[in-house]
Amino acid sequence: MSGQLAVRPVTRQDYEQWLPLWGGYNTLYGRSGPTALAGEITQMTWSRFFDAYEPVHALVAERDGNLLGLVHYLYHRSTTSIAPSCYLQDLHHGSCARPGRRPGADRRRL
Repeated sequence: MSGQLAVRPVTRQDYEQWLPLWGGYNTLYGRSGPTALAGEITQMTWSRFFDAYEPVHALVAERDGNLLGLVHYLYHRSTTSIAPSCYLQDLHHGSCARPGRRPGADRRRL
């Protein structure tokens, strides 16, 4: 029987499993091959998750030690609120690339 799905903050040890999810997310938006993000952008994105001065954060979905999805979000100031606003930057799960996937599935899950 499969373990329970856990959503938790990303850790430095997650990099090897996070990277293919990040790559899959970018591929869905046409950022692969000649249009791929520069490696420096990926490295900076990753490092921001662990910098206390950065407003960028990451959560991962994990089951049985395997990362199944990611979400990146950031907090920013707003002219309409005293409290910071949360902006969902990226949302991706590994099954997004499977054949027969329905467009908009991530939005429905959210």
